[in-house]
Amino acid sequence: MSFLNKVSENNLEWVQNNIQHAADFDKNDCSFINVYTAVHYAIYNRNPQILRLLLAHGFTKTIKSKDSDYPLPLALALHKNHWQTIPVFADFPESQTEAEQHLYFKAALKAIAEGAFETAGKFIRQAHRTTIDSATMNALIASNNIAVLRAMVEKNIRCNNKNLIVYIISQNKHQALETILQNQPLLTACVNQFAEIEANSAIATDTFALLSQYNKQNVYQHLINKKVKNQETNHNLIEQVVLNGSEQQIATLLECELNNHSADRALLFAKEQNKLNLIEQLLELGIKLHKPLLTTAIETNNDEWAITIIKAIRSTHKEELRDYFIAQLKVAVGNQNLALTQLLYLQISSSELGISDIKHAPNPIYLALLNKSWVLIHCFIDHTINDAFRNAIVLEALTVALEQREYEQAIALIEKITIKKMDKKIITLIIDHLHAGVFQAAMKQNLHYQNRNLLEYLVEEKHQKGLETALNEENLFENLTADHAFSFARTNSNKTLSCQLTRSGLRLPKQQFLEDANNARWDWIIDLLKNQPTSLAGRDDRFLTELLLIAIDQTNETVISTLLERIINKSFWNKLVGDTNPFIKAAMKKDWQILQLLITQVSAEIPVSYGYAMSLAANNGQIDLAKQLLKKGACFTTIEKHKLSPMLGAIMHWKQDQQFLQQLLEKEIDSNQIAVEN
Repeated sequence: MSFLNKVSENNLEWVQNNIQHAADFDKNDCSFINVYTAVHYAIYNRNPQILRLLLAHGFTKTIKSKDSDYPLPLALALHKNHWQTIPVFADFPESQTEAEQHLYFKAALKAIAEGAFETAGKFIRQAHRTTIDSATMNALIASNNIAVLRAMVEKNIRCNNKNLIVYIISQNKHQALETILQNQPLLTACVNQFAEIEANSAIATDTFALLSQYNKQNVYQHLINKKVKNQETNHNLIEQVVLNGSEQQIATLLECELNNHSADRALLFAKEQNKLNLIEQLLELGIKLHKPLLTTAIETNNDEWAITIIKAIRSTHKEELRDYFIAQLKVAVGNQNLALTQLLYLQISSSELGISDIKHAPNPIYLALLNKSWVLIHCFIDHTINDAFRNAIVLEALTVALEQREYEQAIALIEKITIKKMDKKIITLIIDHLHAGVFQAAMKQNLHYQNRNLLEYLVEEKHQKGLETALNEENLFENLTADHAFSFARTNSNKTLSCQLTRSGLRLPKQQFLEDANNARWDWIIDLLKNQPTSLAGRDDRFLTELLLIAIDQTNETVISTLLERIINKSFWNKLVGDTNPFIKAAMKKDWQILQLLITQVSAEIPVSYGYAMSLAANNGQIDLAKQLLKKGACFTTIEKHKLSPMLGAIMHWKQDQQFLQQLLEKEIDSNQIAVEN
């Protein structure tokens, strides 16, 4: 009993030196009385040091139950209210017995009463039980201490099947709730407990206000997901924040994921308070549109609100709103509102309106056509992606424009046609009205019916009135082609029509001209050229030069003379070499009569062309022709490329004309060229 005596005497040093031996003895001997007596002595003596030694060496591990006349050690400490020894038990959870389970929360409350909150937290964490009665729950919450509350969260202490957060909210424990919301680490630790809030539950007004006041995103998200409402006002969190929230609360709300949450009332509240920017943000976050909100804006031509709302709606929600958008599009068209018409039309796939429906009253495009709202009609055309549907709109609009004699609009519409193949109705309309601008626009766009453009259609259909009106219109067909019409006139030997076509300013049918020229059929070509307007002279000089070369080949002086009269600008001949140059071609053929004709009729400054021809003429003894070419300004400093020399020709034929040789010698030429000649 000496060990017990030393414990009872508070002989700490002796106990420290001998406790291991005593512990081994007691364990082996299972001396229940010795164990209890030693622990009780330490408690009675209020000696936490000795108690700590005893607990550390397992002096309570042999205690299996409280079925003894001896009280449990922790119960004794609590009963004696010996605060000095109570905290020691918190450090030795392994010494805890089943019998002491109910005492750990009592010890925690004692620690709270003593202000030892960390110790209270230890007792809570070490308790094996997690379910407690409401009195204990309320007492622990009343501490309003972060350490205690955190321990309760980590241990998931529950009362009436409610975790700490749910219990606090249901019991309106404002002070504790505020403590949690204000402490971010504590809030982070317990935020998942908000998930246990009952869906669609109603919370007291002041508690609800407190939850929204601290604008914590993770808390907001749970309240939104659970659709929690204010008990008094029946507002959900979104509505609460929209109505009374600060900018920070609104910002927090907008950070939450609201994809699947419908909040019509929230949007209406925002409208009542004129918070367009908030409506925009809510829609962008995925709140579904409250249709009356947009309907009112469109009907009242409130462009700012309507445009902002439409743009903010998520694309996934817009797919569900197509029918609604079409209905609102009719309103916008009726109001002649271009901005809203354009924006609403962009929300709808053009196929939704249907090509076959354009002619029917419910269709917004038909309404625009009916009202002759050209700005809106062009808006529909310009923002239609489907090519077939786009052209269908254009053609319907063109029909209206022609029937109403809106020719400027008709021209603008024709310019937007991308499918050139027309039906007979449109072609007939254009011809019946025969407005010069419309007709020319249709020709430029190459609108055709059965592979014939308008003019060709007029010719083949022998539409005499239309043809006369068209062909008498000055500059109507300038720079346009109508090969089919020319061919028809040519095939039917209709020289009058051919000349009319030419006089109208149409471009020459080059392929037919070349074919006829190569076959020496010049009559039709000459007739057309003579009927070409003088204002267009020079337009086809290069092509006429091609015909001239063919005529030189055929030695047709009449045709050559006519073509030379029609070719206005001959300066480009200087760049033509070999038989692509009329002068050189004639000289190479040694057709001196044709060369003489060219020299006589051509007065242009083309010294290089003259120089080549002069060299060929001189070398072939045609000194007179060479002299004429020299007089016209022939340049022969670059003739060496062709190994031809007018000087050599002059020397060879000097007896024929010594004057020519003298003229060449007197001609100022390049020194290098003289060296070559010598």
